[in-house]
Amino acid sequence: MKLTLADKSQLEMIGNREERQQYKGLYRDGVRLIFDAGTYTDAELREIFTNSEKTQTMTIDEAEKSLKGYTMFVRSVYEEEKISVTMVKVESSREVQLMTQVEQQTEAIVTVFGATPDNLAEEAPKIRAGIEAMSAFAPDAIVLQHPTLLPAWISEDHEYTIDDRVQYGGLLYRCLTAHTSQASWSPDAAPSLWVRIDDPSVEWPEWRQPAGSTDAYPAGAKVSHNGKRWTSDVDANVWEPPAQWTEVVE
Repeated sequence: MKLTLADKSQLEMIGNREERQQYKGLYRDGVRLIFDAGTYTDAELREIFTNSEKTQTMTIDEAEKSLKGYTMFVRSVYEEEKISVTMVKVESSREVQLMTQVEQQTEAIVTVFGATPDNLAEEAPKIRAGIEAMSAFAPDAIVLQHPTLLPAWISEDHEYTIDDRVQYGGLLYRCLTAHTSQASWSPDAAPSLWVRIDDPSVEWPEWRQPAGSTDAYPAGAKVSHNGKRWTSDVDANVWEPPAQWTEVVE
């Protein structure tokens, strides 16, 4: 039988069955998809089934059955020349966000304590609150090495004060202006509210286009751009090198 994914790609499948699965501490609707280990490798199947865009809709041709919402990869198991892939449903985007937050909490806990408690799902929020309270006093150089120590940016109705630090899009930002958050004021899109924190250990960071005066380059700032190194000629420099920049040749 054939399994057709959301992007119209197809896989040869030798069996399937729906079953309840425990995942992230909850029992969820799940499905087990069985493949011939001589046709696919475990790595190939993992790459496919960890792509939620591909798995948001799956159709079993012979059964004329559509599997919708089974977007969360649980495990793949090799046994008796077969590979079984288990997927579960995640009910909402909010749940996905919460699951991601727990994973970030876990990473931060491991970073600080080196191990995780057995009842991590229950303890993580409490431990995380303590970590965030402690990390508020950590210097930028430390949190840049372990960005998940800082809280993720909250998009709605959160009160931010000057010098609060958050992680967003894999980068760290410092609050410039006290405000109540809203979705359109994300740190990368609101330069009057947030400024990116760069790693001070990088002497020649990659040049990035300033969004405004709050994150413009000062005179003497060092950057790398197009394989060359540059120093800023002026204060409040928002120009792309070479304009208003001097190339440094060593």
